[in-house]
Amino acid sequence: MGKTRTGFEVERNRGARPRAAQLEGEAVESLRDREVRVRPKETSLSIRSRWRLSGNLWDAPRRSAARRVGIIMAEERLLRSLSADLKGESSVDRLDGYGHSCQRQRGNGEGRYRPPLGTKDRESDVSSSVNSTTPIPTTGTIDTRIGRIEVRHGYPTDAAAAKLFDEMDFQRGVQAYLWALPYVSLGQLQRVQRDKFGARELDYVDYISLEDRLGILTANATTPYSFAFPNLAKTGPLVIEIPPGPTAGGVADFWQRPLTDTGALGPEKAQGGKFLILGPDDPDMRPDGYFVFRSATNNFWSGNRSLDPDPVKSKALLGKVRIYPYGQRDNPKDVSRHLGVEGRKWAGQQPSGLAYWAVLSRLVNEDPAIERDRITLATLAPLGVEKGKTFAPDERQRKILEEASIVGELMARANSYSKRFDGAVVWPGSRWEFALHLKNVNQEAPNATQLDERASWFYEAIGVVEAMMGRTVGAGQLYLAASKGANGERLDGGKSYALHVPKDAPVAQFWALTVYDNETRCLIDTGTAPERTSRDAIAKNPDGSVDFFFGPAAPAGKPRENWIKTLPNAGWFAYFRLYGPTETYFDGTWRLPDIVPST
Repeated sequence: MGKTRTGFEVERNRGARPRAAQLEGEAVESLRDREVRVRPKETSLSIRSRWRLSGNLWDAPRRSAARRVGIIMAEERLLRSLSADLKGESSVDRLDGYGHSCQRQRGNGEGRYRPPLGTKDRESDVSSSVNSTTPIPTTGTIDTRIGRIEVRHGYPTDAAAAKLFDEMDFQRGVQAYLWALPYVSLGQLQRVQRDKFGARELDYVDYISLEDRLGILTANATTPYSFAFPNLAKTGPLVIEIPPGPTAGGVADFWQRPLTDTGALGPEKAQGGKFLILGPDDPDMRPDGYFVFRSATNNFWSGNRSLDPDPVKSKALLGKVRIYPYGQRDNPKDVSRHLGVEGRKWAGQQPSGLAYWAVLSRLVNEDPAIERDRITLATLAPLGVEKGKTFAPDERQRKILEEASIVGELMARANSYSKRFDGAVVWPGSRWEFALHLKNVNQEAPNATQLDERASWFYEAIGVVEAMMGRTVGAGQLYLAASKGANGERLDGGKSYALHVPKDAPVAQFWALTVYDNETRCLIDTGTAPERTSRDAIAKNPDGSVDFFFGPAAPAGKPRENWIKTLPNAGWFAYFRLYGPTETYFDGTWRLPDIVPST
């Protein structure tokens, strides 16, 4: 007995597998005895669904015809015996020999029967009857996962229709939440930079210190960041100047699909260059001296990191990045400023509740619809998220949207922390997974958009460029994630753990181990450094390997500089970043062990 979202209880009774199923072994899939309660008029009927046979039964050439016929006959006998249980007058009077109900045609006095609407001719498609389920009654009630639904003469009653529409909109809202994660993520950052830090269209906000970066989804604690979020509909085509030097970054539309890398893996190859960014409706142009790219959204993101190990030089390098209108290219007057966080508390993760949908509604109104997203946008209209309309949900819409954001985020957590993607595990038997599991930076696979893989990454991170895909030997970055220890249990901030990093880690630059809060997906805020890198003053073993420790208190007798503090009564997860992964990672000769419980 279980309750649905709306509080209705649903019964499901399971019995033993029949002898026929045992004979077939793997050829019979999930033969279950499920009871569905159907109550036409005042009479309560108990109809058990027919056995559901796998298609493998029919496809396997080695199965004898006699065996298959025997199963069919056993099933027919079961259905005939169950049909005898039906008592009283109702619109469901009997079952035919193929498990379908037959309704009496009323009003003509002849007592004839007709199959339910949509039933295929059984002689022309015998196999279609194998997986049939109990049909919807013409008049009566049926228990479903969303509660009891009443039907009169084939029509859902007004109350049933209202319940069905609420469920339809709720389901659409939950899926739209997952769909919109990368979009709302940047929309929220854009809003924070404008409302909290006073950024205008062309301005960058620089996140230099650890405290500055506490609001960024899975930021590293080592390299400083700089973000700008212009709207091309307001500015016209823009020029981004990237200075020469060790930077890594890129330009992306607001669905976080990169237009180009910048810096070491950009077309300028860290030598500096000018990037011309066109809006969706701007005319084509290819002026000399510019790398030209077009954004599919009016809003876009320019993000940069400095890789210079000297913090003073690193900050100065970011300060040289600038944006200005292409129309002012000969004498720029409106040039981006670089603003600071200046100790202000802030949060950049996707907001919860109605605030999530308010950000989405604003972006839907500011950006053109992408062909890929038109159906999803249509499903949002009944919820008050629609282009050309102010977001002002009524009481019903508010309730559905608030609940959809809760369930949507829970699904996002499951999708991110319990990945079910093929190839998500880095090494066989390991607890380390690829945090970024997209096939391509445009989020497209050969036959579909990678919706779940995209939602997994952008729930816990921002940005993706080719340099982050971990495909280039000696360049770019690779992101490994662990939310479980070697014993398969989730990492608990109140317990102690250890991680052994073998010697000769496969990096051309450096590696970093970082701990995050699993709810905010931001750097864990304990008042101490949540990250250690190969560049830090850490204690190493004689062979060059390193042992790290995690827990709410520093472990006795262990080097304190190798301890990362965690918070009791809270979960956490770790990233292990490889900057410039080298051949020993790609050929599998170097492997990172799992995080293990420690005393």
